[in-house]
Amino acid sequence: MHLAISLLVFSLPFTMAHPHSGGLAPSSLLEEREGAGAQVFARHLDRLKLERERAAADDSAAVPFWKRQSTTSSGEGQAISSGSNSAEAAGYTCDDTTCVLPSCHVGGLSLHHTASELLAPQLLAEGIAELCASVNPPGGLSPKNTPQFITVTADDAVNTFTIEVLDYLLSKRKNPNGCQPKMTYFNSVYSLTQKNSQLMYNNYSMVTDWFVAGNEIADHTMTHVGDPPAAHSSHACCDLTQTEINGNLAALNAFSGIPLVELKGFRAPLLNFSSSTLTTLHTSGFLYDSSATSASPADAAATDAYWPYTLDNGLANNCLDVTGVCKGALKLPGLWEVPMYAVFEANNASDIHLMDPWLDSEDMSEVLAWLKSSFLSHYSGNRQPFGLYTHPIHLAVNYPGLTNPTAQREMLQEFLDWVQTYPDVWFVTNQQLLAWMQDPKSNDQIAQSAALQCSTPAVDASLKICNGLAQNEAGLLLQCPFTEFSWTTCYGCPVTPPTPQNPVPAQNTTLGVRAHLPTNCSTPFFDPVGNRCTCAASSCAFTDQTRPIGNYSTPLSDGNSATGAAGGSTSTSGRGSSTQTSIPRQLSTASQLLTRVTLAAALAFATFLILLG
Repeated sequence: MHLAISLLVFSLPFTMAHPHSGGLAPSSLLEEREGAGAQVFARHLDRLKLERERAAADDSAAVPFWKRQSTTSSGEGQAISSGSNSAEAAGYTCDDTTCVLPSCHVGGLSLHHTASELLAPQLLAEGIAELCASVNPPGGLSPKNTPQFITVTADDAVNTFTIEVLDYLLSKRKNPNGCQPKMTYFNSVYSLTQKNSQLMYNNYSMVTDWFVAGNEIADHTMTHVGDPPAAHSSHACCDLTQTEINGNLAALNAFSGIPLVELKGFRAPLLNFSSSTLTTLHTSGFLYDSSATSASPADAAATDAYWPYTLDNGLANNCLDVTGVCKGALKLPGLWEVPMYAVFEANNASDIHLMDPWLDSEDMSEVLAWLKSSFLSHYSGNRQPFGLYTHPIHLAVNYPGLTNPTAQREMLQEFLDWVQTYPDVWFVTNQQLLAWMQDPKSNDQIAQSAALQCSTPAVDASLKICNGLAQNEAGLLLQCPFTEFSWTTCYGCPVTPPTPQNPVPAQNTTLGVRAHLPTNCSTPFFDPVGNRCTCAASSCAFTDQTRPIGNYSTPLSDGNSATGAAGGSTSTSGRGSSTQTSIPRQLSTASQLLTRVTLAAALAFATFLILLG
């Protein structure tokens, strides 16, 4: 049985052959980098076969999909945990009968969850707090009147090669409302341990550019650590899960100028996560995780291809291999799970592909058939979101010494052209998807959805400020003096590269002093050289969010307010656009205190239940 869901490759070809070069990485290198390894895969494959043998003896049985990534393929994500293909197999329960209009939306979207509102300030001000895992569209919408969302995501470093790929795929496309599609980039910022790996080639100024252009930047840990251990010997105050995840927030905020309010999502490297990972996300104020996998076709009889849902009742995916997260054992009110939907070969649910499926076959016509068949299972069914999960470095062109992946790129263009021949297809970020889910609009009303509108910062092109816009920042980027990689930034060079233990090193003042993004000015309007906000209109007024992230300063900035900051109404969009509405995440001082008290009580109660059980 073929189980090729791309093996981890976050390295550039200095140490590992590119998948299109015909070379293979030495087995010792694979063992060193992959963590799970061939033995783990073989063990779980045996369990999968056993489950299928049991299912063959009982046609009524719900067949769980035990799976690990194959070490013979060449994309990241081999450590995807096993999923289940039914709520029964996951031990997941969520009572939709208590959710009736007008108190909540059909399908379990509850408006009565005060504790969740306090524990998850990222939720809408209206109080929408809970959504059961369901294959049905939210809000009682019929599938045919529900938009078909496509999420294009990228993992790892941001640099000229990866951005070119995403521009190639999306820049010439339009959503039904005429807006250019946006995507979500899960960014790992640096790795001291992965010498010559792609993670050494993250360019902070390009992260700024990509964010200001309207795309979502999300957390992928700081040094690409999958399922980190519980403790870090050199950082006694915090465990490694916290330092990796929250340190990445600190570095992205400090060196790319991404407001904390906009860093809402997380994906675990290698897709290896644990209860500790999810708990850290919850306590650190994240909106969502996107590490769990839907491991059965969307049109299967007992599929686990759920629409995104909150973890008020625990996780409903990956339950058979990640301990302590399912059967209600880990309830994290208000934290969303955005499942990653696998790609399947037509009429063959055992052949599963997830990240970079174009690396799983040399025949691009075969991969195109997989993608089309899987898309139709979503579109012709319950319209669950469809995902293209990429490591864009595998699609890069003009990389020295490598053959261009022309066939793969052309196949993807053909697929994306094809899906856009279907009506009501939208390319969205994960943030846009969740904003729509919390206020679902049907196809005939989707023009009213604020989250899907065009967003372009109205910045005077004549201004000379370092802000992520090419016409404004020309000649203002700092080139940091690191010999092993290129690092440019608007916000000041550190004296040493950041680490999880020291994510924001002291500034190298010999190159000139730059201010970090303050809490009262959005990225495209802030001048880090003059430490001033260039917009005084209410449309671009902005206040960043406070994040409870352990020992790191709160908020993660230099603590200064920009001079000339705008007054009036407050926006929570770090891009400062008057046309883009972000999910409000601000709390008053009293609410923040109540949040912390409630959180402490909830954690204590959860600990009691665990000990009791």
